[in-house]
Amino acid sequence: MDITRVGILVDEKRSVLETKLKNDDIDEFDIEDLDKVDQRKDVMIIFKNQIDVRYLPDRLHGILGDCATKKSTE
Repeated sequence: MDITRVGILVDEKRSVLETKLKNDDIDEFDIEDLDKVDQRKDVMIIFKNQIDVRYLPDRLHGILGDCATKKSTE
């Protein structure tokens, strides 16, 4: 199955996430703060091209690196 968007929970500062998500593979992204200490974020990522869901974890790790990703929602 191919997807074009994914929602994840990430424990990382907003500035770090914005820098990592400004990537050639990403068309758009939205970051919602879930706490007041600039740590837990709900992130929606829309990719430019379809991605096979089997390769999504590797792709996200390649983009986000060692951010603490909690779960994928789509």
